[in-house]
Amino acid sequence: MSLCSVDLVNEDNCVNMLDAGEMMQLDDVKDLCHCYLKKSLVINADNCLHWWRLMNRYNVPDLSNRAVSYLTKNLTDFIETKNIVHLSKTELLEILSNDDLKCKEDVIMKDVIKWLEANNPNADDVKRIFEMTRMDLVDPQFLIQNVVFSKFISDNNCVQQIIKNARRSEDLTTGCNSRYIFHNRRVDVFVLHWHTSLLSCFTSEGTWEDVPPAPVNPGAWYSAARLGNKIYITGGGCRRKCALVYDVCVSNLSSRLPYSSRCLRGSVHLSDIYLLDNYGNVMNVQVTDSDGEIKIQVKSTPKWKLFAYWFGVLYQNGSLLFFSGWDSNCEITKYNLAERKEQHITFPESPRSDTVFGVLPVYYEAARQ
Repeated sequence: MSLCSVDLVNEDNCVNMLDAGEMMQLDDVKDLCHCYLKKSLVINADNCLHWWRLMNRYNVPDLSNRAVSYLTKNLTDFIETKNIVHLSKTELLEILSNDDLKCKEDVIMKDVIKWLEANNPNADDVKRIFEMTRMDLVDPQFLIQNVVFSKFISDNNCVQQIIKNARRSEDLTTGCNSRYIFHNRRVDVFVLHWHTSLLSCFTSEGTWEDVPPAPVNPGAWYSAARLGNKIYITGGGCRRKCALVYDVCVSNLSSRLPYSSRCLRGSVHLSDIYLLDNYGNVMNVQVTDSDGEIKIQVKSTPKWKLFAYWFGVLYQNGSLLFFSGWDSNCEITKYNLAERKEQHITFPESPRSDTVFGVLPVYYEAARQ
């Protein structure tokens, strides 16, 4: 081929020819192989990593870029091949640095965790990988359930701080099909009154919205919880068997809270839990899960002021929003956690008049107008 300028390159011998031409420094043979690959190479999710590496090895930048471009534009399909755990650290970082990944950030984060588990990098590499992820586009609920308490994160203070900084952003956003497509994450607070046939909704825009009444009233002393974008109410003095609760995990904890309270409400933000009782004790508790062992650490216990039993509390951007009311309109006050004092802010008046029994935040997608 080299001496007679005969082109014998085909699908079966192209890679071997390219390897021999590279070893013997036969540029004319290498050029024939390059031309064949440019015309005939078919890249798919199963072989894109192979061709990316091969073309890098033989210094063929146009074909290497073509392979990695296919991988990033079809990252969801590549992830389904389960080959992401075989990426090198350098390859993973190059993929994460791309701003045009056509894949939901939750899926990317999930497989980053898989890569960490399979490759067991050191703490500095874990930090660098998380710095390259778009934490602001990851769903907060997914972040808490699948990332915050993982073994690679619980012991890495730098990564914990990266996650906290991302979640402190006032405009929480999440990705759709691409990093270029953004949605607003709307966070509304549903105020649960003594009689659950009356609900109130305090929106992220600082306004009240009317909520249709519940079809039945379970009565006082019910329990409520949120799963996804739904609120579940169980028990109650009037309808004690209106729901069933399945307990998937029970843990015995030896830790005790610093105060004994008759009425306690709380709000969760990542691994931090903010508790407020009727005596005005504000407790910042951190929960960590290390190798299945749950540990509780009390970080701070500032004092606010005395409250009645009827209230709810919510963490929001470094402050606690306090919703209170006894047979009256729901009132809102704000407590700055960093300054440890109440902020005097005027909130709009609630349209509903009833006793406040608690509050629950509900996260859902609202398209940007």
